[in-house]
Amino acid sequence: MRLTASARYAVLFSLLTSEVVTEAALAPSTSGKPAVTKLRMSQSAVNTRSAVLWVAKGQGFFAKYGLDVETIYLRSSNLQMAAMATGDVQFGSSGGAPVL
Repeated sequence: MRLTASARYAVLFSLLTSEVVTEAALAPSTSGKPAVTKLRMSQSAVNTRSAVLWVAKGQGFFAKYGLDVETIYLRSSNLQMAAMATGDVQFGSSGGAPVL
């Protein structure tokens, strides 16, 4: 099953507005500046499907909402799943089979 572009954006939006990110972004800041949440996001392909991550970072969409996102290339989806399981990466752009 292939996702349409709008479905991919909806999935990305739901990931970015997950409970973890929302709670961290709403945490009170002691310095008076908005809280910045650091996240690591991985992708295992260099194609148009994963370009969404790089465009969002390059255009400053993550920073606009208080997210410091480090996008990381991992050579396979299996490595992505291992990184997510150990907590080295919080989000990943991967296919369905490795997730299962």
